[in-house]
Amino acid sequence: MSPKKIWSDPVWSKVIAAGIIALLVAIPIKIWSSAIKDVLTARIEVWHAIVAMTILAGLLGVARILWQVHKKTKYKRSRDFFVTLFKSMTDLLMLEYWDSFIDNAVRGIVFEQFMDNQGQFNKLLLSLIWPNGYGRLKNKLEDMNREYNAYLESFSKHAEPRGDHYKEVKFYKTGGRNPKYREMLDEYREWNYEWYRALHNFVFSLNELIRLANRQIPREDLIKSFHRTYTINDNQGVYNQMRPTIALPLGKIKERSAQKRK
Repeated sequence: MSPKKIWSDPVWSKVIAAGIIALLVAIPIKIWSSAIKDVLTARIEVWHAIVAMTILAGLLGVARILWQVHKKTKYKRSRDFFVTLFKSMTDLLMLEYWDSFIDNAVRGIVFEQFMDNQGQFNKLLLSLIWPNGYGRLKNKLEDMNREYNAYLESFSKHAEPRGDHYKEVKFYKTGGRNPKYREMLDEYREWNYEWYRALHNFVFSLNELIRLANRQIPREDLIKSFHRTYTINDNQGVYNQMRPTIALPLGKIKERSAQKRK
C-alpha cells in the first residue's frame, strides 16, 4: 500500500495522527520532567549544603565551649602562681608608685628601694616553676627583666646614693678648669642617652607583658597595677625644652652605632 493510500485510509490516518499527537505531547513532557528533576536535585544539593554548614557551625561552637572550659580548668590550677607573681612584681618594681618613680627617673633620680630590689627580683624569677601552657607569658617576663636589668646597670655606672635615692653624677664638672671637659661632656651625654634608652625599653617591655597577661589571665585575678598602661612622664620637660610631656613607648630603641655616637 502506497503512503498516499495509507494516509487516505480512515483507520491508518487516525493511527498516524494519534502517533504524531502523542509525539508532540511526549517531547515537552520529557523536557518538563527533566527541568523539574534538575530543580529538585538543585534544591536537594542546597539543602544538603545548609545542613552541612549548620552541623559545622554547631561543632565549632561546641569546640569553642570545650576550649574555654579547658582554659578555665587549666588556669584554676595555676591561679595561686600568677596571683603571687603579680603581687611580688608590683611590690618589687614599685608599680603602685609609678607616677612618682618615672617623674624622678627621667631627671636622673631613682629610689634607693627600687635599686635595692633588683637582686630580690632576679632571685624571684630564677625560683619560678612555670605551669604548662604559658610559654609566651614567660618569654615576655624574661624580656622585661633583661630590659629592667639593663636600665639599672646602665644608670648605676655614674650614679651615687643621696639619702633615700640615687642621683646621676655630672662627672664632667670637676669644680675647676678641666682640660678634658668636652670629651667628658660627650661621654656624659652618651651615658645619659644609654640609660634613658634602657628605661624606655623597660617601660615598653613592661606594657607588652601586661598586655599579654590581660589576654591570658582573667581580669578579676589581675591586681590594680595590671589594669593600666605605663608611660614615661617628663613633667618638667627635661627632654622637651622645658615642656611637660607624656610618652607611650611603641617599640624598643636600638643601640646607636659607634659612628653615630661620634
